[in-house]
Amino acid sequence: MTDSVQTALDEFREGRNLLEAGNYKQAIRLFKLSIKGKNLVADSYYNIGKANSFLGRYKKALASYAKALELNPDSAEIHTSAGKTLSDMGKYNRAVYQLKTALWLRPDLAESYRNLANVQMRRGAVAKAAPLFSRALVIEPEHADTQCNLGSALMRLGKVERAIRCFWRSIDLDPEHKEAHSNLGWALKSVGDLEGALFHCERAVKLYPGNPNANNNLGTVLQEIGRIDEAVISYIKAVRGNWANAEFHSNLGSAFQALGKLKEARISYRIALRKSPDKTHIRRYLADITKHKKYTNDVKLMERMAAKPDPNVNRSKHLFYALAKTHEDLGNYEKSFSYLLKGNSLHRSTIKFDNSNHNEFVDRIIRSFPRGSVDIGGTLGGDTIFILGMPRSGTTLIEQILASHQEVCPAGEINNFNRHISGALKSLSRESKEYPEGFLSLPEKALQRLGYNYLNSLREKMGAASYITNKMPGNFHYIGLILAVLPGARIIHSTRNPVDTCLSCFQKLFTGSQDFTYDLTELGVYYCSYQRLMRHWREVFPGRILDVRYEDVVADQEGQSRRMLDYCGLDWDPACLSFYKTKRSVSTASAAQVRKPIYTNSVERWKRFEPQLAPLIKALGLKDN
Repeated sequence: MTDSVQTALDEFREGRNLLEAGNYKQAIRLFKLSIKGKNLVADSYYNIGKANSFLGRYKKALASYAKALELNPDSAEIHTSAGKTLSDMGKYNRAVYQLKTALWLRPDLAESYRNLANVQMRRGAVAKAAPLFSRALVIEPEHADTQCNLGSALMRLGKVERAIRCFWRSIDLDPEHKEAHSNLGWALKSVGDLEGALFHCERAVKLYPGNPNANNNLGTVLQEIGRIDEAVISYIKAVRGNWANAEFHSNLGSAFQALGKLKEARISYRIALRKSPDKTHIRRYLADITKHKKYTNDVKLMERMAAKPDPNVNRSKHLFYALAKTHEDLGNYEKSFSYLLKGNSLHRSTIKFDNSNHNEFVDRIIRSFPRGSVDIGGTLGGDTIFILGMPRSGTTLIEQILASHQEVCPAGEINNFNRHISGALKSLSRESKEYPEGFLSLPEKALQRLGYNYLNSLREKMGAASYITNKMPGNFHYIGLILAVLPGARIIHSTRNPVDTCLSCFQKLFTGSQDFTYDLTELGVYYCSYQRLMRHWREVFPGRILDVRYEDVVADQEGQSRRMLDYCGLDWDPACLSFYKTKRSVSTASAAQVRKPIYTNSVERWKRFEPQLAPLIKALGLKDN
């Protein structure tokens, strides 16, 4: 070996060391010197390409890869690296071609499958990406990044349980895999495991404090569990880390909105829209907390956007809801309702709902809880207040009034009763039946244990307060079970004019599964089954349920507030009259309304839209139209 060849080999080896150490510029210098060693020319160009790619010099990287491929056209590794660089440049079609060429040359190259899968993810072809990640794992099953990426693809495909297993596997392989911790937290949040979600999101932020995605995910979990002030801090860290990300600004806006800081919320939403004008869901958020008094350029822009055909159903429906709210503010009621119908129709086309299933469920509940089936003697749960009824019936207002009392802790819309109790019936009942039939075979001790378990789940949230609320409207399905396991519980049933209630439901795009609210006839039929069940509960539990009419609260706030406090066993607190000043987070659709004093504008709002509401009125049995 000549001295020049040996020197070139030494320079090449040192270049590789520098490349691995991240000293890319010095590595490029040494690789260029090593090119004089003829046996190393292709490898040198290849490594120069990798170094330039790491530096973001994509065009120079591609030029080096091209020279390397001229000398070694059958190198799957070079094709793979070139494909990754093309993907980083956004040239996805060329990237796919390059990566498929690599796989044709070497079908066992896991890196090529990973990179091809990442290209498909960037293109939005998630269904194509998932099997490619899986193929890479067949070749390299202990690759933590691939396990995490497969989990991300599965999450986007709605396969949450499989995604969770992938994230766990990634963490098993690399306990400090920050992205896997963050993604696992997000996934656990989606299945209701907020304790686990918080742990892993906090772990991700601890591993990578400056990562905007990790801070954003932590913010969403903190907001979900009601720690809104802390969520704001996490969101601020996220937007500082990635100011261009519209969703981070939008999430910050939602946290400000929950805290009643509507000015700050509007600013955050507007920044988000400047970053991504096509994010129509953010336009809907902004419209919901804005009182439109003029036909502004923003309204004209939304109308121009709505007039253009858009195959994206989600994008279109948010825009229609935003325009419906805006035109109602402006007094254009017919135009408002036309947009509302379009938005609801689009959303209804994406969900499955059958009222016959709900009617059958109500029938089963009524059969399972005849008069005398529940022993309502006892005081267990006397510190719990359940506020329930139809959505948009005034439950949030009632909770805000009670939350203003110094002895009451508002828990908001928590589903822990259903999770801790109804879900446990299947394992505790002798026949392993679900609710409602599972209740029938439970012995008294099992009922008590369920009650104690539920109360224990509230202790930390309750703090020093004497009472705690649960404002999940759909708990009207479980009144019999509530009183069976918590015989001392208070039940406040919020009611409102049926047409006003249903109209208000129809005007909202809910974040939860209120699938009955997107068709006027279906909404009316559901309301009738709800009324039927409430009549049954009143007959079975006379005097145990306090009905509170929204209209009565509006007409006589103090009288109704005293009535509710008396029912709960609470002394009078004047702060209940200034409920709108109470500082707490409100994450429901009524977040903006409860920040204002009592107003009458929402009483008989349906009359603005009476002609358009004929199908609803007929379904409710109020007129023979």
